[in-house]
Amino acid sequence: MTSIVLEEAADWFDRIDELSEKEQRDFANWLTVEENKAAFRKIATAMGQPELAARSIALSTQITPNITPPPQNGLIENKNAEDKVARSRIATYWSMASAACIACAVVFFTSGNVNLTANSEKQLSALADYETSTFTVISTSTTEEKSNVLDDGSIVYQGGDSQISVAFSAEKREVKLTKGQAYFDVTHAPQRPFIVDLDAATITVVGTAFDIDRLEGQTIVKVYDGTVRVSADREILLNRGQEIKLENGVITSNSAFTPQQLPSWRMGWLSIEDTPINEVIARLNRYSSRHVNYIGDPDVIISGRFSLRDISESLNLLSSMQEFSVERTSSDYIVRQIK
Repeated sequence: MTSIVLEEAADWFDRIDELSEKEQRDFANWLTVEENKAAFRKIATAMGQPELAARSIALSTQITPNITPPPQNGLIENKNAEDKVARSRIATYWSMASAACIACAVVFFTSGNVNLTANSEKQLSALADYETSTFTVISTSTTEEKSNVLDDGSIVYQGGDSQISVAFSAEKREVKLTKGQAYFDVTHAPQRPFIVDLDAATITVVGTAFDIDRLEGQTIVKVYDGTVRVSADREILLNRGQEIKLENGVITSNSAFTPQQLPSWRMGWLSIEDTPINEVIARLNRYSSRHVNYIGDPDVIISGRFSLRDISESLNLLSSMQEFSVERTSSDYIVRQIK
């Protein structure tokens, strides 16, 4: 794999969300070379976004590449290619610097059970054949995380003990989040809205990134990029950095937050502020092989940063707050409030 191929891959990666239709065909044509495809995967992985490579490569197979006949002299004039390499060299340096900045976040996320490349392409192929109103169910078990590339190129990241149902048609893309937490990175397609059904409310987008956390009795929606429309007891538009809480189809709060590159749970952490203990326990249970039971006032407010990769460590942190004791039995954990 040559440095020039890697530089070209970095250039495509840097511009992937801004390609014109002609450039998309050029990109699809470029990916027909296995070395190029491997280089693009390598750059995407270095940037902590291997799922972007799976999505882009899968989508490129649906695009008819440009077929350019070779010049009569058998040589390809490449002044534009020289300019492109110069641009991509800059993109490469920027990409590698950024990769160093996000390395800590990547190591947490990739330690989970994430289906990428071959697995994602298999799932993509299965969903591509599926264009009816019947829903396909995708679930995660306790402690499991999963990433799926949908047939439109959108990516859904599921946390532990979650379930989604997917149904795509020519008119719309519909997903039901039945339980748990999921982060959606939606491919832009204004003519084909992406709708998330939450039973008593719906979320409609055309291309954005947002997180939904379904707990017993309430749902929290956070927008990390773009705009979503929430239809509940009333209709509201949420922009980047805004979040709402829903209770039984009623919007109970609307507030702002500082969006990081990714939600903390995707990096292996539960970061909470002024949150009832029962909600914290419910979230920890998604990632604990032993069930965590809580005995005490469910509305005690706590703040902190808890590991989702090491639940025992998180419970030790709870016990250090001097408000709770933690007991480990043969089958579960018991957290008690100290009165």
